[in-house]
Amino acid sequence: MSIRDKIKDSLNYNDWVKDFEKNQGRPPRVLHIGNIANNAYLNAKILNEAGLECDVLCYDYYHIMGCPEWEDANFSGEIKDYDFPDWFSVNTKGFHRPKWFVQGPLEFCAIYLKLKNKNSKIRAWLWWQLLNLYRYCLYPSKNRVWIKRFVSCFRQMRFPFVLLGAFTLFAISGILKIYKQVILFLGRPKEQLFTSQIKAFNKIYNDLFYYRGDDLKEIDLKIYKNTFLTWFELFRYYDIVQGYATDGVFALLCDKHPYIAYEHGTIRNIPFEPTLQGKLTALTYSLADNALITNCDNIISAQKLNLTNYKFIPHPVNEEWMGTIEWRNLRSNLLESLNADFIIFHPARQHWDERRHPDWEKGNDILIRGFARFIKEINPKGAAVFVEWGKTVRESKQLLQELGVCDRIKWILPQCSRLMLRYIMASDLVADQFFLGSFGSITPKALACGRVSLLYLNEDIHRCCFQEIPPVINAKTSEEVFKGLCEFYIDPNLRAELERKSMQWYKSFHANKIIKDILLNVYKECIFSSERWENENPY
Repeated sequence: MSIRDKIKDSLNYNDWVKDFEKNQGRPPRVLHIGNIANNAYLNAKILNEAGLECDVLCYDYYHIMGCPEWEDANFSGEIKDYDFPDWFSVNTKGFHRPKWFVQGPLEFCAIYLKLKNKNSKIRAWLWWQLLNLYRYCLYPSKNRVWIKRFVSCFRQMRFPFVLLGAFTLFAISGILKIYKQVILFLGRPKEQLFTSQIKAFNKIYNDLFYYRGDDLKEIDLKIYKNTFLTWFELFRYYDIVQGYATDGVFALLCDKHPYIAYEHGTIRNIPFEPTLQGKLTALTYSLADNALITNCDNIISAQKLNLTNYKFIPHPVNEEWMGTIEWRNLRSNLLESLNADFIIFHPARQHWDERRHPDWEKGNDILIRGFARFIKEINPKGAAVFVEWGKTVRESKQLLQELGVCDRIKWILPQCSRLMLRYIMASDLVADQFFLGSFGSITPKALACGRVSLLYLNEDIHRCCFQEIPPVINAKTSEEVFKGLCEFYIDPNLRAELERKSMQWYKSFHANKIIKDILLNVYKECIFSSERWENENPY
């Protein structure tokens, strides 16, 4: 009996994972590509704890909210550049990145992952150090002070063989160029495969989306030629590839199956745009072995794309630190400094304007107007904590000034996962978004902490995804925000009931155990249904 037959006959995900490991001599391997908002990191963390071997490849992307430190390091110190956070300048208090999360140039990351999967420990370790050195020295702040830091690094011996590493730094650009040329030379046979692939996908796209009138042309895909072999060779080491946002395109072009397209707001508009990215995103999700939808409103987009194999999955939430966060001192400080008896925490990105673009809109102005009326008419000792990030921070401050309630707001910088939990716990109410009708990770975090969330929730859409609508205060207009705040503030019984139901709902419908079950069952289904799996995965 083949491994696929045994997987088919397994009763649950625990059985099939055990059968897989027994027959293959290792757990199932999954490559997660992309890490916006740390979704890949959190999913991989959940799955690795369940016994899989997951790697996260975060290539050429360094934003602070796509770094493991943002989720799991209780760091102290100031990060000045959120696009290139300098983790070496702050105290991460003993946290070290897991070896299954790799960040840096694609070619370097691919080499490291291949060595890691070959169990070539020494060479993998050397490439891990090189990737660390690359990140350390190529942040903008290092361009000015790298010599000073090098001396400090030498004294502290942060990196073994630091002298050799420093020399290697100067050769990095040259190494990359040589590596690419060697890959291109050795990959000439694969060039024919790439050419045949893009011809095939051009035809498939034009057949599937003939009604769009924006044909996909072969020349459009030439930009992927230089990295094709890198991806093609890397994918051979994995049983499943899970591409986040638009990154499933690499598995598509390499004809790697099974692959899963994981959206987090991605298909709301992008697949319908007459751009190369739009066309490839539409094709990537259409040909995926499974598409995972994290935003309930995007079920509509999945139906518009005529996806035949998709499944809703909640956003992952870092549950590790819940229940261990000390928040009472923070609450006391907030109440005292704001002269308040009621606190709203609004961590959503500040982005609102009259156009209400669904890719960005948060409806912060709707909250501000309802909150201002609540302060003036009901509770002048109410206050709110806003996070100073997003494109319309200035406009939000101006609106607060115009409404005469700017003194009731405390602005704070974006908070890492642990600190955000402190503010959630220290607040009476958590305000999310007021336009899309769906939620990401803010509302689940609040509910998991036993705090009530105020947001606009399209209940009809969410009934397609959840057996039970989350117990939130539903408000779409500033009038509804005002009414919701009044009822919640005045009625302690309502508050107690909602807080109790919030935590219960999270455990029943959104917890990481549920996410783990969904992912493992999707993987089981994908491996079983992929006829090419056994031939494509010799490792």
